[in-house]
Amino acid sequence: MSTADDAEDIAQPARKKGETAPFEAAEERRRRIADGLKRHIRGLVGQLFPHAEIRGHEARIGDVSGARGSSLSIELDGERAGFWRDHATDEGGDAFDLWAAVHRLDVKRDFARILTEAGQWLGGDYQLQPRQPDPKKPTSARRPNVVARYPYHSASGELLFEVRRVEFLDETGATIMKDGGKAEKEYWPRQPDKTPGYPPGLRALYRLPDIDGTDEVIFCEGEKKADALHSCGWVASSAPGGAKTKLDAIDFRPLAGKTVLLWPDNDDVGRDFMASVGARLLRLGCKVSVVEIPADVPAKWDAADAVAEERDIALILARAQPIEARDGVEDEKSPLPSPTAWRWAEPKVIRPRRWLYGRQLARGVVSVTVAPGGVGKSTLSLAEAVAMATGRPLLHQRTMTGPRRVWFYNLEDPQEELDRRLAAVCMHYRVTERELGDRLYVNSGLKTPLVTASLNSKGKIVLDEPLFQHLEARIRAEKIDVIIIDPFISSHELPENDNTSIDKIAKRWARLADSCDIAVAIVHHTKKTAGQEVDAESSRGASALGNAARIVRVINQMSKDEASQAGLPEEHRRLYFRLSRDKQNLGPPETDKNWFQMVGVPLGNATEDYPEGDDVGVPTRWQFPSAFDGIEVADLRAVQEQIQSGDYAQNVQAGHNWAGHAIGKVIGVDTLTKGGKARAQRLLKTWTDSGALRVEAIHDQRNGRSKPMIRVGEWAPKEVVPHS
Repeated sequence: MSTADDAEDIAQPARKKGETAPFEAAEERRRRIADGLKRHIRGLVGQLFPHAEIRGHEARIGDVSGARGSSLSIELDGERAGFWRDHATDEGGDAFDLWAAVHRLDVKRDFARILTEAGQWLGGDYQLQPRQPDPKKPTSARRPNVVARYPYHSASGELLFEVRRVEFLDETGATIMKDGGKAEKEYWPRQPDKTPGYPPGLRALYRLPDIDGTDEVIFCEGEKKADALHSCGWVASSAPGGAKTKLDAIDFRPLAGKTVLLWPDNDDVGRDFMASVGARLLRLGCKVSVVEIPADVPAKWDAADAVAEERDIALILARAQPIEARDGVEDEKSPLPSPTAWRWAEPKVIRPRRWLYGRQLARGVVSVTVAPGGVGKSTLSLAEAVAMATGRPLLHQRTMTGPRRVWFYNLEDPQEELDRRLAAVCMHYRVTERELGDRLYVNSGLKTPLVTASLNSKGKIVLDEPLFQHLEARIRAEKIDVIIIDPFISSHELPENDNTSIDKIAKRWARLADSCDIAVAIVHHTKKTAGQEVDAESSRGASALGNAARIVRVINQMSKDEASQAGLPEEHRRLYFRLSRDKQNLGPPETDKNWFQMVGVPLGNATEDYPEGDDVGVPTRWQFPSAFDGIEVADLRAVQEQIQSGDYAQNVQAGHNWAGHAIGKVIGVDTLTKGGKARAQRLLKTWTDSGALRVEAIHDQRNGRSKPMIRVGEWAPKEVVPHS
């Protein structure tokens, strides 16, 4: 029976005394329902498209089938609320057109049906208002009657939404029955604030608080059956929408690792539905069995019937048959591809790439950072996370459009170590708690593992799709802009040298980046390089990860030669590293190198047992010394005078007559060292190119060949006094 709380959804509007309630005029009814769909468009989008991404005043989804993507846009606010356009097919229209496209109806031919269904979804006064029965004419008016309400709660007991079971009454007040003797029914979801439809994101399982405290669960097709089993002491659950629900819309993760007994209704629809559910649960590590329906029961027989007939539920469950994983990864077939005609796009109206952090990270894109162990890639990633969360250019990279929300997921270090590193970064850069706000999220994989893919018992690749759905839901709920996975090797259990396996998981991260419109940053180890230069091809395992990424950054520790060129002691070179983009599919190649120095930051956490406390390394930007550091015009004049006074060759192999030695003598650099020689070579080339020095070919009588010698070109001003 309907309750007082349901009255607003099924009651008819008040009439004046003696006034009949004729059917509304068609145009008035269309207008009212159109207005209702506009006002409740967010709830409608949440129900029709669980994977829709909300971007301010707009929702984005792949197409009208609900596929992930962003080709289809739906307006959520203002006068154009409900208007949509599929930019891939150029289809679109208002909320009625959207309803028709989703339900495969013809908006002209089936408009009456669209009005009726949309009105029933909205509930209340939006439904078709029946007139008073005329005793002279038969009528087939249907009135909704809420006969049951099924509340859906979070694991902690918070009400998320409710589903109301609605049956229909005829003009005499009798329940309208279908063929087969069961009542005609519909299920109307409603949010706690009475907004029609499901809330955005994945939908919870029924009786979730019960599931949280047990290792064995019976999964049925509907709430009525789960309640019936619950009344007998069994822990039972179901999914909103029953056998008609889209599995991608349901969060099955609370069942992970549990023993689940699937109880289908006695029909083909029920058996097919439970087969698909079983495949999902096997991926979550569940032990899954399917109840064998007794031979003596009619079609449509279900768990609620078993309870009503006082059958031995324990005996029925004991006869359940275990199921094994099917070959392959996907439960549902992907749509077949067809060629899509490209429509001319004016360059000025194409949306620019949405960079988030310099030219390193962008929305909808996977970026990979490759580095050997112990160089500082994790600490650099943490510092970049803090820079993005504060919006400050801590490492000389600009965070576009202000502070961003960042999720850093480290899979190697305990939370306490991550706390140390973050504290050191914040201390060094004077970042306050208030400045950081609630925009930085940090997880340790040692506490909460993240295994996104593995091989089943038959060696088939199995992506943990429910896990990715959960990640997408949390990313949307917390409005995450960037997720950093460190390191990649610890995020899956696939053969790391198998390109097919790595390509599959890499592309799944790419789909997440696209569907959530975030930047995915993956930190990856290199293979053993024996001290050689690291590039994108040096990444550990299969090359598929780097191939799938649009941006690949590489980190190299300072080499011995570079230390010499920089004038640093060799033992200090491990404190310095350089970051460069080795692959850039979103723009021209990058030629400059970003140098960093690791500086020690004392935390001041000394104790009696550990009186020295912790000293934690923090990356800071460092400028590689230029050949012209400290060089002035007077130095050039002095070099020219030295060249004029002798006979100096251009070739470094000329021994003591090489012109670089003259330069070193003037500026005080030892040109017998690698670093000093390299600096003198750079100065010599620059001054020769500028014309301050010139090359003159002199005939060598000893070997009969021309020898390039250095001569003074355009003299520098003499009056400039050299610095001391």
